[in-house]
Amino acid sequence: MPAADAGPGAGDLRAPVPFWPGWTVLGVVLLLLAVVVLAWAVRRPRRPRPVAPAPPDPVTEPSPALTAAERRAAALRALAEVEREVRAGTLPARETGHRTAAALRLAATPAATAALAECLPWQFRPRPPQDPAPLLRAARAALEAEA
Repeated sequence: MPAADAGPGAGDLRAPVPFWPGWTVLGVVLLLLAVVVLAWAVRRPRRPRPVAPAPPDPVTEPSPALTAAERRAAALRALAEVEREVRAGTLPARETGHRTAAALRLAATPAATAALAECLPWQFRPRPPQDPAPLLRAARAALEAEA
């Protein structure tokens, strides 16, 4: 008897759900809730992860405790290393400009700063000059001018 009271298809799980206007309202509410949650997840402010500062690079960031003579000597050593690699043929032209500019910045003298202009064609042209001799001569002259 209880089966007769339940109505047709009461025990069948494949039977269609009876129409009720609340299903439409419930579906719209759930859809809007999903849109709000997704919008919040995408637009929420994110805190950047803390990044440990990198240690200073001794080639490009000289210690302020160094004297001008020590900075000049370090720059001359860096320039000698560049010249040695150029003679060995292991340093490309663009890298020659970058490393020479780093050596001149290390010296931090007015003459070295003026000589940095010589490095620009080596760093920023699509095809840098292929003979590094004038660049290296100008850099060495700038470093030795303040001796």
